[in-house]
Amino acid sequence: MARVADSNVPTVPCVGVWRGACAEFDLAQFTLETRLQDAQVFPDAGGCYSTGQIAQAIYGSLFGERLRRTKEEADQTGLKNAILRREYLPAAELSKTLGEVARAMTQIVRGSELPRRGQGPASYR
Repeated sequence: MARVADSNVPTVPCVGVWRGACAEFDLAQFTLETRLQDAQVFPDAGGCYSTGQIAQAIYGSLFGERLRRTKEEADQTGLKNAILRREYLPAAELSKTLGEVARAMTQIVRGSELPRRGQGPASYR
């Protein structure tokens, strides 16, 4: 990485910053680097990270967590409203009910006066 002329960026990218950040947050350099990578935080043109980027990588994004919580609350409210409007059908209950209907229809057809051949597919014969 080339050094920007007339800058205070050291020739070895941010060695002092790494030491300072690792000491400040009580982390090993490898741990800090891993968290920066996991958070997809990238250095500026000079190869340095801002304090905000380091804090975001270590502690996460408060905005992101609030957004996730808001989405979850909206989903929960939508589900409650669907239940109140009787628009919600749980898949397990629906499957069980439709299975019972199918069994009842099969019993009715099999118990009818229809000849065996007219009662359904070949698998019923």
